[in-house]
Amino acid sequence: MTTVRDLREQAGIPGSGTEDDAIVRLDIVAKGVVTFSQANISATLREAADMVRTLWIIIDSGTVVTLKPSR
Repeated sequence: MTTVRDLREQAGIPGSGTEDDAIVRLDIVAKGVVTFSQANISATLREAADMVRTLWIIIDSGTVVTLKPSR
């Protein structure tokens, strides 16, 4: 979770702080790991691994995300 958060910051991708945010979902599963099924935990770990892999590709390419306020 920390790695994903750090990589997102490096890439300029802000979090939303809602349950739609992957970091929030990772945090929920991490804090309640004993209450989730093995399938749910496995899916969450795969999602985290995919995010790390994708974020490294973005960072290595030199891409930086910038957001413009909507009008």
